[in-house]
Amino acid sequence: MLLSWNPKLGVKQYKLQVSGRPDFSTSIENVMTDNTAYAPKLSNVAYLSGNQLYWRVAGVDRTATSATTPRLSRWACCRG
Repeated sequence: MLLSWNPKLGVKQYKLQVSGRPDFSTSIENVMTDNTAYAPKLSNVAYLSGNQLYWRVAGVDRTATSATTPRLSRWACCRG
């Protein structure tokens, strides 16, 4: 599985979060990347549940400040 998004001007890195909850009160993945795509390792059992999962990504500028508002997406993943 590959999560991808469009690049944003002025963004140095992207903060990507994956959660089983739309409010992101708990995280399955929480990573920083220089790329505009990320492939989760799917090693967390939450990926195998077949339940709805949510992901969001926000751009971070050179001062480590969020430069963009997180975009929320959702999908059902990987029934084992």
